Amino acid sequence: MESFRQALRSGRRLKGIWLASFSHVAAEIAAGSGFDWCLIDLEHGCGNETDALRMMQAMGRSEIHPVVRVPCLRQDIISRCLDFGAEGIMLPMVQRDEEAVAFARALRYPPHGTRGMSSSCRAASYGRTFDPYFDGEAPIAIAQIESAEAVVASDAIAGAEGIDALFIGHSDLSLGQGVFRQYAAPAMLAAERRVLDACRHFGKAPGALWRASMEGNSLLSGEGGLYALGTDVEALRKSFDSMLAMP
Repeated sequence: MESFRQALRSGRRLKGIWLASFSHVAAEIAAGSGFDWCLIDLEHGCGNETDALRMMQAMGRSEIHPVVRVPCLRQDIISRCLDFGAEGIMLPMVQRDEEAVAFARALRYPPHGTRGMSSSCRAASYGRTFDPYFDGEAPIAIAQIESAEAVVASDAIAGAEGIDALFIGHSDLSLGQGVFRQYAAPAMLAAERRVLDACRHFGKAPGALWRASMEGNSLLSGEGGLYALGTDVEALRKSFDSMLAMP
């Protein structure tokens, strides 16, 4: 099986799903649909780390790569999610290279980081596969670029050791730019260009939560990287609404 890091470095457009309902059934269904990766959203989603564990257990037999978005840079939450089996962590509102470095270190064991050790965690098959887990690839560190300050610092963030991807948060970024949801606005295209240039220069992957309105109106159209194609909540809402629209 191709590792998450290998897939990310392939340059392909990796298709993901944003899981905010924290339903382990929805997670299992999504995993069976063939998405490359998923985002379990602890920042705005409807659950906590224990719920995230149940979702990863439900997806256990699939080849989907689970990523957890933590609400802030807290070592305890990051460590628990990694011990539970997350293959990557997304941190919102990364503003400066110092934050990016601290974030990347939180995903790694000493001497390269600050992650605490548990040799019997789920990620290491409760101790059965600890040696290969410990010696294997580090988890994927995804920094979210969601403000004008972060865009200006995108070169420094992309160049931070241990950062693997820069994920543009179009909603917060457009809100802060005064062009909410106007993804083709000059300010948004300029921001995308700067982040993309930083990713290309430092060999990091770009990414975004993709929306239909962005197709053809974004510099990320056709670009490889991490792209969530929607959310489970959105999919349910649209499905339920379409049912009620039937005669």
